[in-house]
Amino acid sequence: MFQEQIARGVALLYEQVPGWLERVNPDTLNMAKSAGSCGCILAQCASDHDGDRMAVSLGLGTGSLTAIISVNAKAHGFDAADGNYRGLRDEWKDTILRLRAERA
Repeated sequence: MFQEQIARGVALLYEQVPGWLERVNPDTLNMAKSAGSCGCILAQCASDHDGDRMAVSLGLGTGSLTAIISVNAKAHGFDAADGNYRGLRDEWKDTILRLRAERA
C-alpha cells in the first residue's frame, strides 16, 4: 500500500541522513504523531528527536507536519495519506528489517 512512498523516503534518507538505518528502532516506531511524543522515522533520525525540524531540513517544506510538510511527508512515506498509521508503521518496519538483513 505504501511501497512507492516508502521507497522515496528510503532514497531521501540514504541521500540526506547518513546512518539513518541504524538510528531507527523498529520496535518503538510510531508513525502517528501525538502531542508531546513522536516515534516516527523522522523523529528517530533527528538528533533532537524533532520530526518536524528533520522534515524541514530534508526540504519537505516549512512549518509543522500538519501543514505544508504533510503533503511532501505523505509522498515520502513519513505520514499516512489515509490515516492508516498502523499499516504505514508495519510497512516501514518490514522495510527496515529487510534492508538490515540485506546489509548483513
